Amino acid sequence: MSEYEDTIREFEQLRRTMLEDLEYFNKLLIEDPLNECLIRASIRTLFSFIETICYIWKNIAYLKDKRDIVLGRRGDSNLSDGEISIILEEAYYLGENGEIQIRQIHVEPKKNLQFALKVFAKTHGFKYEHIFNKIGWDAYCEGLKIRNRLTHPKSDADLFITEEEHELSHQVFEWFFGIVINLGTDKLVIN
Repeated sequence: MSEYEDTIREFEQLRRTMLEDLEYFNKLLIEDPLNECLIRASIRTLFSFIETICYIWKNIAYLKDKRDIVLGRRGDSNLSDGEISIILEEAYYLGENGEIQIRQIHVEPKKNLQFALKVFAKTHGFKYEHIFNKIGWDAYCEGLKIRNRLTHPKSDADLFITEEEHELSHQVFEWFFGIVINLGTDKLVIN
């Protein structure tokens, strides 16, 4: 088995584990739909799943690009140096000794999702702009505010989820899974 195939298998296992977490919380919520702890946990898990898929999409784009070059499908990288730097979540700077240093970066989730889809689409040859339709994208952006409030609460009130917010999380779920399924990325098979 090659390093490439091993990495794809690791990504598939990561995706599967995160999906199992989501399914587990959804099952518990069906049995106990008013359990506020479960609602909060399911929302945090949903956004964690989305962030994980973004990580996977970015890295698959990078791996596919490198593999296409090695296999002679393309002579040069399809990705810019800047795109590769963002995929690897690295920034470069000069240290005190004049040597190049690397620091890890954090990309804001909205920009990360847009970027992940862009580089995935770029390396796989499809258009992605239609994915950011008004309804789904707006739900995701509003859902991020809820996720941030739940992840970094400043008061007990920050942990309260309204019915509308819970419904919004369902919209985000449906929109994002529509993307995953429509792009065929529910399975990590890469040629």
